[in-house]
Amino acid sequence: MIIRPLPDERARLLASQARGAGRMVSTAPIRKHAALKINIPDYRLDLLTQGEPPKQRFILDPIFPLGTVGLIFGPGGVGKSMIAMDLCMAVASRAVCRLGGKLDFVAGPLCGNVPPEAGGAAVFITLEDGAAEVHRRRASLDPQMSCSGAPVYVIPGIDLPGFDPTLIQPAQSGRRVELGELAYVLDSVLSMIAFEADCPVRLLVLDPAGDFLDGDENDAQFVKALMRLLREVSRRHECTIILLGHTPKGAPDAMSGPTMRGSSAWIANSRAAYALWKPERSEADALAKKLGCQADTLVYGNLVKANHLGAPVDRRRLFRRQHDGRLIDTSAMLAGADEDALLAALVDACAAAAAAGMPLQKTGKPGVYEARADLPGALAALSRDRLELLIQTALDTGALVRAAMKAGGAVAWLDRPDGPLARGEVLLAPAGSRADALRRAGGG
Repeated sequence: MIIRPLPDERARLLASQARGAGRMVSTAPIRKHAALKINIPDYRLDLLTQGEPPKQRFILDPIFPLGTVGLIFGPGGVGKSMIAMDLCMAVASRAVCRLGGKLDFVAGPLCGNVPPEAGGAAVFITLEDGAAEVHRRRASLDPQMSCSGAPVYVIPGIDLPGFDPTLIQPAQSGRRVELGELAYVLDSVLSMIAFEADCPVRLLVLDPAGDFLDGDENDAQFVKALMRLLREVSRRHECTIILLGHTPKGAPDAMSGPTMRGSSAWIANSRAAYALWKPERSEADALAKKLGCQADTLVYGNLVKANHLGAPVDRRRLFRRQHDGRLIDTSAMLAGADEDALLAALVDACAAAAAAGMPLQKTGKPGVYEARADLPGALAALSRDRLELLIQTALDTGALVRAAMKAGGAVAWLDRPDGPLARGEVLLAPAGSRADALRRAGGG
């Protein structure tokens, strides 16, 4: 290990303490469990939660809470590292008053806000990029060096001979896991950086996630141990830890996007997980034509998991990559497309679904928003409120009506006034998905 953050005696003491904590990661029986040392009466719910609850704090509001472990994942080249670097610079800028420490709003990536409480040092440990690539990315994001003096620290592990990034590894016996070398010094590294920066570390980025395991990233045993370790580190330092991850091969889900490569424990054990992916080529071409940009600059983003109230889960956004590498939200621009064209497309989509025997409703599980993956690209990218407003406009103008699927059934299904449902025809729902039914009805 190249990093020697403290004098030898203190380092040995910290390493010894860390190894003691490391035994907790193992599944081996522990005679003196930590739970036996707590004062049980203190944990009665009314005593534990007296007074007003603490306000939820964020590193990137409303996506990533402060002091938690989160994920950003997507295929290669989608912009994960640039997003992480951009966030690091914004967080560190918050620690420098002249760069916005007193402002209520500092724009961050992914349409988030970096609030005042996020101000502090930011640490980025990358195992994919060397110092030269880090330099190019900084120059692209900040050509004027406005971050000069801000406490952003980037550690390119591949430039450090002998650097061991292992946080979790197999134990010597059986399938139990234990701490790796980096786990023994990570606390002291963060403490040293806080001392050097004269402010707490508020953000730690680890890239890529799987390389911090000396084990199978598909094995939940290793992933869960890593995520638990990082949760403990994040709480001790009151910092957010974000892991950057890759995605498996294959096309992502049309609406929610890809999942992270490896065990499902990655997402399950995170507090927030954000997916990035590129639209299919035909959809990208159509969107690019509408937005007046290059198709290969378009990227979808979606918060697929979050545990905090008010999280914008499953509100897909369409981003465009700028020349500096930042992703800017184009959802509003897309929503500003010709209203009449969007309305006509929505009426056609609802009529086609009804004719195929799998009609839509305004809201609920069979609602248009829930079925947006089956809609044309311009409609699929709209928010729930925007889609439901279009539906109400179509109903108010008579372009769509509500009808029943069968006699005595709920009058809630959308169709044109001259469509089969509106005429009272009884339709049998076909087997398979709505997409399949639409293809069959269209002769595809």
